[in-house]
Amino acid sequence: GSAERGIPGCANCHGAEGEGIAPSVPNLAGQHAAYIAAQLQLWKEGTRRNDPMNVMKTIADKMTDQDIDAVADYFSRVQPVSPAPAAIPTGSVRPPARP
Repeated sequence: GSAERGIPGCANCHGAEGEGIAPSVPNLAGQHAAYIAAQLQLWKEGTRRNDPMNVMKTIADKMTDQDIDAVADYFSRVQPVSPAPAAIPTGSVRPPARP
């Protein structure tokens, strides 16, 4: 991000490690740089519009092409956080049958 240019840091929404917050804020860690850059460019151009509050459009509009490339390169190198093991819902697993 850049406070001087009014660009919030990606971590504000996407998490400190780019892990995202499902289902509305996507994971960025480990994504291909070309994909991230392309999505930011689409928001900047106004082609991508699946941003209900225009958060990404507003951010992308303030980013230079160099900013976009740097962010894309950075997140492509961040190792994705391992997902937590799935919890077993209580009451859904039967105890073993008694002999």
